[in-house]
Amino acid sequence: MNITIAVVLRHDINFLFFRLIASYNGQKLLTQEVIVCERTLQAYSFCGKRKGDFVFYHHRLRVEVPPILKGHFNVSLMMFNEDNIIVACADLALNIL
Repeated sequence: MNITIAVVLRHDINFLFFRLIASYNGQKLLTQEVIVCERTLQAYSFCGKRKGDFVFYHHRLRVEVPPILKGHFNVSLMMFNEDNIIVACADLALNIL
């Protein structure tokens, strides 16, 4: 699976963290918050970009689901800036029969 993000920024990215929530058949499996960008930690090419800049990010993601797991998987991702404003969000729902 490939993840591609292309966006014109509406806010500066001086600080960015994401919140990931994963569930299986309605039961929460994982909640995680990770700092992605800080003024002193510019880990990704989009860190430090300014309002109006164009950001393109492409990443190959490998997801392996054990064959015995069947049901409804849901993954929610929200990204927040230093003002706690949501700058991006995504939801992924998988039904494995």
